[in-house]
Amino acid sequence: MKLFWKIYSAVFICFLLIVTGMSAFIIKSQIANATDSMIKLQKTVGAIMIDEVEKGYLVNKLPFQSLKFLTEYESFSFWWIVKPNGKVYLADDVKSIGIEAFEEIPQVSGSIGDDAISVIGKDKIVFIKTFGYGTNKMSFWLGFTTKDIQAAKNRIIPTTITCAFASMIVLGLMIYFVINHFIMPIQKLTVAAGKIGSGQFDCKVDNQSNDEIGLLTDAFNKMMVDLKQTTTSMDKLNHEIGERKHAEETMKRLNENLEEANNEMKHFVYIASHDLREPLRKITAFGAILEKSLKDKLDSEDATNFHYMIDGAKRMSQMIDGLLSYSRINTKGQEWKNIELDKTINELNRFELGVLLEETHTKINIPEPLPSIKADPVQMRQLMQNIIANGVKYQKKGNIPEITITSKPAANNMIRIEITDNGIGIAPEYQQAVFTMFKRLHSRSEYEGTGIGLSVCKKIVERHGGQIGVESQTGKGSTFWFTVPAATALIGAETS
Repeated sequence: MKLFWKIYSAVFICFLLIVTGMSAFIIKSQIANATDSMIKLQKTVGAIMIDEVEKGYLVNKLPFQSLKFLTEYESFSFWWIVKPNGKVYLADDVKSIGIEAFEEIPQVSGSIGDDAISVIGKDKIVFIKTFGYGTNKMSFWLGFTTKDIQAAKNRIIPTTITCAFASMIVLGLMIYFVINHFIMPIQKLTVAAGKIGSGQFDCKVDNQSNDEIGLLTDAFNKMMVDLKQTTTSMDKLNHEIGERKHAEETMKRLNENLEEANNEMKHFVYIASHDLREPLRKITAFGAILEKSLKDKLDSEDATNFHYMIDGAKRMSQMIDGLLSYSRINTKGQEWKNIELDKTINELNRFELGVLLEETHTKINIPEPLPSIKADPVQMRQLMQNIIANGVKYQKKGNIPEITITSKPAANNMIRIEITDNGIGIAPEYQQAVFTMFKRLHSRSEYEGTGIGLSVCKKIVERHGGQIGVESQTGKGSTFWFTVPAATALIGAETS
C-alpha cells in the first residue's frame, strides 16, 4: 500500500470513528429529549384529567365530557376507574369493565398510595392517582401509547445518519486534497530516488517549501551530487570486491576439496586399518605357534628371524589400533558428562595401568583433590592413560617414576590439568613435534611405541575445545598440560 493511501486510510478512519461517536451521541440525546418532552406533556394532560376526575367524584359527577375529548387525543390508550379490589369499575371501553387491572398491567404494584405514580412500559405509559375516602377509595388509571416517541426515533435516526454520511463524503474529499498536497513532494522524491537507483544522477528535485520536507529535498539533492562524484570510486570498489569474491570462492572450493580429501583419508585409514587387523592377528598367532613348535629345530638365526617377524606384526597391530583410535575420536565420541577426575585416576591405577605401575613401582601424587570436568568419559580416560603411561615409560634406566597431577582454573570456564613426571625430559625444539603423528624422538630399541599416543591426546583435547602442550627441560622431567571444560555445576557456581 502506498504512503498516500496509508495516511488517507488512517485519517479517514479516525474521522469516521469521531463522526460515528458524535452521531450516536446526538441520536441518543435527541431521542432522550423528545421522550422527556412527550412524557412531560402526557403527564400534564394526565394531571389535569386526574384532578377533574377527583373533583367530579367529590360531587358525584364525573367529567365524562372531558374524558370523551381525552379519547380523541392521538396518543390516548385507555382510562380506567379501579376499585380497591383491583377490578375496573368504569372504563372508556365497556369490554374493560370488570377485568383485573393488576393482571393487565403487572408492572403496577398491588398496593397504591395516595400520591400519583407513573409506569413507563415498552409500548405504553400509565398514570395512576387515588381519590376518595374509606371504602369509597378509588384509583384513576390513564394510559398513553408510546407511538409518538417511536415516531420521533424513526425521524431522528435516519436524519442524523444521512447528515453523518454527507459529512463523511465532504471530509473524505477534503482529506484527499489536503494529504495529496503534502504527499506530492515526497512522491517527487520517490520518483527521483528510483532514477538515481537506475544510474541517472541528473534529476534534481525543486524545493517549494521551507518546512521539514524542504530540508529533506535539499539533503536529497546534495546526496545526489555526492553520489555522482563518487560513482567512479564505487565502480572501482565494486571491481575490487568482485575480484575478492572470486578469490573467496576459489578458496572455498579449495577448502571443500581439502575437506573431501581429509574425509576420504579418514575413511581410507579406518577401512585399511580395520581390514588389516585380522590378517596381522593371524600372522602373530600362527607365527607364535610355529616358533613354539619349531623351537628345537631352528638354529639361532632362524629363531631370531621368527622373533623379528612376530615382533613386527605386533608393532604393526599396535600401530593399526592407534590409527583406529585416532580416526574414531570425532566419529565415535560419546556424550559429554560430568566426570570426577579423582575417581577416573583411581580406576586407571587399579585396572588399565595397574600392572605397569606395580612393575615399575611408580608413585602417583595428587596434592589436592582434582575438580570435576565435563567431557567424553571414554576419551578422557584414554587421554589420562596415555600421558601417565608416557611419564612412566620415558625414564632413565633404574629410575623410579614419580607422577604428580595438579589442576587450576583457566579462562572461559576451562580447567587446566598438569601431569608432571621425573623422566628424561624433552628438548625445547621437539616440544611441538611430539604431538605429530608417527613422530618419535627415540629408537624402538630404547623405548617402545608407535608415535601415535600424543597425537590421539591432542585430537581428544581439541574435540573438547581445549589446548594441549608440554613444558620440559632435557633430563629434568616434563609437565604435560591440557585444558578441558569445567563441570556444569562448577560453571554455574562461578557465574553466581
